Amino acid sequence: MSSRAGDPLGRPPAARARVETGEIGADRKAMLNKYARAFFTRVLTPFAALLLRWGVSPDAVTLIGTAGSVAVSAGVLPPG
Repeated sequence: MSSRAGDPLGRPPAARARVETGEIGADRKAMLNKYARAFFTRVLTPFAALLLRWGVSPDAVTLIGTAGSVAVSAGVLPPG
């Protein structure tokens, strides 16, 4: 059995390690991650704190989001 058997793309182990650790293009990803994380933390933290004060569980947020996505996708499908 070859060493590439565990990788669906057939990459050698060294290439898999670079992709999995984020070494390829890590400087660009880190920059976007740094600013995006700060922005979304600042925007979503007050809303998350409010939901926690109201006693809304993370599972309830997931279910509401899923139901909303299904409802919107069903609503935008063309009839017929």
